[in-house]
Amino acid sequence: MIFNDRLKKITVFEVDGTKTIFRKDEYEKPLPNYFSRVIHVNDEAKQINYLRTERLTIILPFQTTTQDEKCIFSAEELPDLLPRLFLFYPLIGTEKFGFNFVIHSKNFQPTEPRDGLHLRSENEKNRIEEEANRKLMDEASNLIFTFLEKSLKEIHDPHLIAKINFPIFSDDSDLNEYFTGLKEKWTKKFKTLPLLETLTGRISPQDAVFLDSVTIDQADEKTQKAIYNIVGKFYPNMPRPELNPYWSNLTDEWSIDGLERVSFSKIAEKIQEQGTLETFEKNELILLYKEMIRKGEAELFANRALIPTIKGQFRKQVELSRSVDLVDELLTVSDVLNPKISN
Repeated sequence: MIFNDRLKKITVFEVDGTKTIFRKDEYEKPLPNYFSRVIHVNDEAKQINYLRTERLTIILPFQTTTQDEKCIFSAEELPDLLPRLFLFYPLIGTEKFGFNFVIHSKNFQPTEPRDGLHLRSENEKNRIEEEANRKLMDEASNLIFTFLEKSLKEIHDPHLIAKINFPIFSDDSDLNEYFTGLKEKWTKKFKTLPLLETLTGRISPQDAVFLDSVTIDQADEKTQKAIYNIVGKFYPNMPRPELNPYWSNLTDEWSIDGLERVSFSKIAEKIQEQGTLETFEKNELILLYKEMIRKGEAELFANRALIPTIKGQFRKQVELSRSVDLVDELLTVSDVLNPKISN
């Protein structure tokens, strides 16, 4: 309804007879940096926020609420089944187009089955349509980037806006080439935006440190928290604990260079540099070490001084013997590495 001014009211009847009435407010509300309009779904009012130019309308994935007379923007993930491209009506097949925005243009040139846009091919007959669509996508991308530069700091849960996963591994090499370029354009911009929330504030992904996804993959919640607490002693510029898995997976999808990732090897190196047990929680260290062993990283104990003696000094596995007193809680770990030590 936002895309078509002539649509004022729609009534939808479900198979079971349920009726839903959609009714649009007569006027849109111009706001700084964007527009807003209310659509009533039966008795519920839903505010739709969007960018608009003569050629484009872009639905923004956030809702607005008022708290203490202050307007709050909350980002949200759009439904997986919602097409991301519209030509007044949805282009069915664009549900996984690659971003968390919905773009409409009356100037889009769709494919014949209306399941996408002409973007790149070897068909000379479609050259004009392809160039027109690519230009519109560039315009839409730049509009979104400009809006985020101005307004991102006011939006809660900004990580929900950061999904970028264009289809670059299809059977169509020409489309893969186009989407690879579009993905590079988006990730290059998004890595500079203050999308990432740490315990002390927001920073850009390029200024952050991420746990390698292998490090926390399939780890239980308690182990993930332990790893975060240990690594956080060395890297305060990590995502907040509850966002760590999300950002690790997200940046894997971005698949770009220039982002710093922390692996078990790097963690081991930092623990060795620390030298003593006193700055760590023993139970957290045990959880980390068990996860390292579970994931086949036991050789790190031979190459790095990680196991504390009873005096709290870290030693390499090869430096330990029966004559070395170990911290009691670490005996179970050392037994896995070398049964002779704990015997």
